[in-house]
Amino acid sequence: MITLIVGVVCLNALPVFSASGSTSGEVTVDYFDFDKASTNDQTADGSGYKLKFYYKAGRIRNDTDVINVVAGYVTCTASQRNFIEVSPAGVVSAESSFTAGSIPLYVINASATAIQTPVDKRAFLIANTGNRLCEIVETDTNLTLTSALHSGKIVTNDGATTSITLTLPAAAAGLLVNVVHTDTDNVKVVAAGSDTILGTTNDSYVYIAGTAGGAISLVGVTTTDTPVWVRFSSEGTWTDTTVLP
Repeated sequence: MITLIVGVVCLNALPVFSASGSTSGEVTVDYFDFDKASTNDQTADGSGYKLKFYYKAGRIRNDTDVINVVAGYVTCTASQRNFIEVSPAGVVSAESSFTAGSIPLYVINASATAIQTPVDKRAFLIANTGNRLCEIVETDTNLTLTSALHSGKIVTNDGATTSITLTLPAAAAGLLVNVVHTDTDNVKVVAAGSDTILGTTNDSYVYIAGTAGGAISLVGVTTTDTPVWVRFSSEGTWTDTTVLP
């Protein structure tokens, strides 16, 4: 999900599906998979048994909560298209259309007596973030950012009582760092070690203001096989300098 917030680009890359014991961001493709064996074992007994859709266990992330969903089945409505989804609470259901705030899983056409082959609609989403479009990281002291903890998030200086320096993670293609100046103290954003910020002399930006409101996004790209940072967008005046008043 890509969202533009006051000049800051936020990439939300948290997956719905993640493997048990895996690194954050990985996906186990059989989570919420169509349980074909169980579905095929159904027998028509006159009670609509062939309308049951079986799915494997899965896991969803709803804001900061991780919810395990056990394997099970839902009964589809005969003679119509069924939209299989999982709610932010981890409840799998068959609906007449996908519901806002829930995660789509499958679309299934059903005849009067049996379901047809499911169409996979599983997607990379965050279920019901409480209207929060991106995770906020607040710091009131100097901080060295890392790709694992800060890429794709918004870092602010909320609560700072003095000027602070934010050191970027080691440059790598695809990383994104967003900084929003939310306090009255100055903020410096500087590249780490020998990394460079393309188009600058000092590989550093400083926001100097008596009031809050500045924002800057830097993205990691590769130029001549070397990863560098590029100023992607900004709001307010960010000065190419190493001097932090």
